[in-house]
Amino acid sequence: DTRKWYVTGPPLLASAGPAYVFIYGMLTLAFIVLMLLRGGTFHLWTLGSSQRMHKAMVHKVLYAPLGFFLQNPVGEMLVAFTKDQDIIDENLVDTLHYLGIYGLIMLSTVITVSVT
Repeated sequence: DTRKWYVTGPPLLASAGPAYVFIYGMLTLAFIVLMLLRGGTFHLWTLGSSQRMHKAMVHKVLYAPLGFFLQNPVGEMLVAFTKDQDIIDENLVDTLHYLGIYGLIMLSTVITVSVT
């Protein structure tokens, strides 16, 4: 009787076999694993670039001529260091993330338009 489906559940769930549930579970698990790998890769990549940039900046400041320190206040150098580090640590990660998302959207749009 289709009038009392709310008691037994929708008929679609009754006909779903274990193979469909398994496929859905595997797709969900693959999605979670790929998202964790992407997050870990982004973290390690941006951490390495941040460390390389910081080492390069410190090296250039330490080996700068003495006249550089007479012309530039220490506060301005500190602001430049922290601003550059903030851009690398915060903004670069989000920018790369959105670049990947919008790049895949654009690729799928091009493929869809090309095929149809």
